[in-house]
Amino acid sequence: MKLDNRRIQRIVQRMMLLILIMFVSSVFLTRYLYQTFEGKSITYFQSILFVVQTYTTTGYGELLPFETGMMNLYASLQMILGTGLILIGLATAAAAWMQSHFQELPATKVSAKLKDHMIICGYSPLADSLLDELIIQQMPYVIVEKRHGTVRELMQQGLNVIQGDPSEQQMLEAAGIRQARALIASSTDDTNVHIVLEARSLSSLPILVAVENELQQEALELAGATEIVAPKRILGEELARVATSSLGKELVADIDQLGDLLVMEFPIGMYCQYANQTLQQSRIRENTGTTILGLWENGVFRFVDSPHMVLSEESMVVVLGTREQLQQLDDSLSSHLYSPGDNRHRFVVAGYGDVAKRTVELLSKQGNEVRLIVNQPVPAHSHVSGDMTSRAVLLEAGIDKAGTYIISAPTDEQAIFSTLMARKINPRLRIYVRANSHTNVKKLYRAGADFVLSVSKISGNIISRLLTTGPGDVIPDVDIQFFQHQVGEELDLTTIQEATILKSSGCMIIAIKKEGTILQNPPAATLLCTGDILVLLAQGDGREKFKRAVQSAREPA
Repeated sequence: MKLDNRRIQRIVQRMMLLILIMFVSSVFLTRYLYQTFEGKSITYFQSILFVVQTYTTTGYGELLPFETGMMNLYASLQMILGTGLILIGLATAAAAWMQSHFQELPATKVSAKLKDHMIICGYSPLADSLLDELIIQQMPYVIVEKRHGTVRELMQQGLNVIQGDPSEQQMLEAAGIRQARALIASSTDDTNVHIVLEARSLSSLPILVAVENELQQEALELAGATEIVAPKRILGEELARVATSSLGKELVADIDQLGDLLVMEFPIGMYCQYANQTLQQSRIRENTGTTILGLWENGVFRFVDSPHMVLSEESMVVVLGTREQLQQLDDSLSSHLYSPGDNRHRFVVAGYGDVAKRTVELLSKQGNEVRLIVNQPVPAHSHVSGDMTSRAVLLEAGIDKAGTYIISAPTDEQAIFSTLMARKINPRLRIYVRANSHTNVKKLYRAGADFVLSVSKISGNIISRLLTTGPGDVIPDVDIQFFQHQVGEELDLTTIQEATILKSSGCMIIAIKKEGTILQNPPAATLLCTGDILVLLAQGDGREKFKRAVQSAREPA
């Protein structure tokens, strides 16, 4: 079993403490037993001399011979114990010395057999999240990291890592850039610019970057980056979307013409009863009558394409249903998102960095009442200056009367303390939090957050999707459309399952109006007839594909 340096140090420290405790105890015990059984008095210095002689096996024997069997037995036990402690201590010290002098040296280049792999330049929370995805998909990779301590830790975890500066051409060549499938720059923005410049001079492979400061985006594009992900902007949009729990009035309007059908979004969260269940296991449709159309997960939207899709604790489900059905779903989620009230449009936002700015911008556009908690005054918005973890500041910001609290703190520690205080003040408050590190997501949930989004997890997930599916299949923004279509001869007497037009366009039928009645969530075997009005859901250019397919079907052969 491989032992790391810190574990060796802990073992050595504990062994030294054990030896010290046993030595001091033996000194006192020797003096007491000698007086009790031998009937003679000795000083503490004589007792110390006896213990040292016994432990070191020198055995000068100043106190010998013993006249009682008990003292002879005690002396024998002391010899065995002392010898054992000395040997264990020496072995531990030797192991520590050998670990520091003979441990495996970090590699400085990849194997010549490694091809079609991902090069991850710099280890960071983004790289950590991305590695999870790559390992799941069994995609080959190598991490290029220059910090010696970090390289050691990654080696101990069994990860494929080489040591060196990823912004140097020589190191990129050692990482096999000419045989690689793609390169991911996951260091600081300034370092990423240098990495991209050097990588582009060596290869035309795809280069993906997650940018912290969007002002650096142009520099990265000029340097030669293929895809640039702005996770903070995406996270700000997701926080605003889940906080308002709707896809927008303009998207719902078309459906209102067919009855009391609404489309809303609900966060799952760690403590939701449906967390990490498949759609089939959750039985949401059977129990509430609502239909899950798709889900957002770490910045990427996916239509429901299988009953085995997992409702992860980091996802937001896009749901279709009547007001009563949505209310029933909300009750089962215990999220209090749908329940109406005067505080529904009252928001308090803590922080005003890139994430919070985007969130406030979108909330304000929707006509919501937004108040900020900031360190420095923001004249353009209603705000309170002060510490977001202070009870007095939270009350001044109106947290007790607010419906939603969005936290975008500089550190996760501040976010945790602010969540705890806000939850105590207003138990029914909806709390959504941006996590800087994915490792703190569960802590924020335990502190009382309803939904937590991680910057690094969003970046890793989007980059992973870009690597595996290409830019056209990744949707980091709301690109969902609802539209109606009246069935003509192109779909007449065809079941939904047989309709090739739907398959080729990627559109989904979510409701059908048949002779004045609305059929919600139509099964695949439903027969389409001329005159039926379909309500369809499309993503990207799906609506245009559907129109072209219909037009092509109507043209004479």
